[in-house]
Amino acid sequence: MPRTIQDLPPEVLRLVLTDVRTWARRDRSKAFLNAITTCRLWSDIGVSLLWTDVSLSGSQLFKFTKTGIPQTHAQRVRSLSIKVPTYESWQNHVSSSWYDAAATIPQPFTHKDVWTALRLLPEKLGLMTNMSCFSFVVPSLFDEDGSCCVQRQDIVSIIRSLPSSVRHLELDTNCLELIFQVSTPDLCDVIRELMKTLSNLRLRTGHLCPALFSPGPDSIGKSQAVTDREDVQKTIIISAVAKYTEEGWLFGSCKPRMDRTHGLIWDEFDDANQLLGPLISHAEASIQQGNLRNVTRMSIFDLQSPGYLESDLKYEAVNERVIAPAQKLMKYPCKREEENRKSFLRYLDSDGVQQDVCGMFRDIEEIAEGKVWVETEDGCRLPREYHQSESRFDTKPLRASTVEELNEDVVPKGYGSLFRKEKVYGGTLLPVQESDDLQKVGHLTRSFDRQELRYKAEFEAKQVTGSELQRKMAAYCAKHVGINIHWFDRWSGK
Repeated sequence: MPRTIQDLPPEVLRLVLTDVRTWARRDRSKAFLNAITTCRLWSDIGVSLLWTDVSLSGSQLFKFTKTGIPQTHAQRVRSLSIKVPTYESWQNHVSSSWYDAAATIPQPFTHKDVWTALRLLPEKLGLMTNMSCFSFVVPSLFDEDGSCCVQRQDIVSIIRSLPSSVRHLELDTNCLELIFQVSTPDLCDVIRELMKTLSNLRLRTGHLCPALFSPGPDSIGKSQAVTDREDVQKTIIISAVAKYTEEGWLFGSCKPRMDRTHGLIWDEFDDANQLLGPLISHAEASIQQGNLRNVTRMSIFDLQSPGYLESDLKYEAVNERVIAPAQKLMKYPCKREEENRKSFLRYLDSDGVQQDVCGMFRDIEEIAEGKVWVETEDGCRLPREYHQSESRFDTKPLRASTVEELNEDVVPKGYGSLFRKEKVYGGTLLPVQESDDLQKVGHLTRSFDRQELRYKAEFEAKQVTGSELQRKMAAYCAKHVGINIHWFDRWSGK
């Protein structure tokens, strides 16, 4: 029986130090670092905890890339989660204005710091030969001057340098293409090559092309269509990020065009349907031809908005195009709110029961996707199945979500009128819609409640009465005044 804490078995010490590390990260203290310097055994366990699951954000990314990493430490890494620092967090926590945020807070980094870190990162990734999970998130990419912190070619280099041991990949480059209107399909080519051995792939980007599932023309394309391993089951989630303009929602997407100088380049599509149609066709062909095998789930998401027609009747909808295991289109009613206001989503849970939730839109998106990826409290992004299968995560709690169920006390602004109408109506006016036709994408229109149906019937009755009156007046004028009935029809707008 152990007499002191140092006599505890290594398995118990690991659990204790895991909790100490979690508390230290939460409190931003050095308790964990002080603890692992106690003795050689504690140091070995502590170093393993530090390097097994690594999450980097802010200045951590710069220090990580500028510091030499021993080969023994790099080979300990099993998962790496990177969140590129942006000004978005300043805007959320300090001011509603980018300009105010930039003016009132000392800048902890420059664009040069970000570029340098990302260009040094591939060298570090090449050493992590045992890494199985990689997450790269760029939530927002604009500073007060409207320039971009991350260049597309840097992301291509990072993905290309991933070791062959990676089985789970998340690439979230929201708003990356708002600056770069024309780019090459290199990123799609690199991801397609990785897809051969991936079990989980989550792409959240506004810049995709059919090259994700098949190469370009043989004259310039060097890669073959994706052909994967038969023993790897795949879950593929693609989210096409919408871009809002005065004309409505647009999507940064690419299509092939030959250029004398650059060869094949990819211009932007004008809307999501123009992009997603060819993308879906290539995905279907890859599955049917046996190039993509064991696809347990493939879904492509995008947000469809009624634009200037949005009203109490017309609502945004998260459209899920399910490619596998069976093709179908799901439309989830949604109301997206900006400036830290909670959005709402109506979806179907795993039992097919309709649920209403509200929260920050990023968390709402993950609910619509089925929580395929989760995030631990210390910032590690992982596939849910991977998180549940690895015992080392048993003591690591998940990040607190902003999502909560809707009730009379929790009603977001954009949902209030619908909530009240459905309560009076006693039923659902805006259900989740399912269709076998993948082309029937778009926003949703709710049904009329009883009062609106009564108003509609009264209005239509008045229209009929008015038409009969006009017809009688026209006949009278034609008979007694000599006015032609067809002229009266044109004058009355009939």
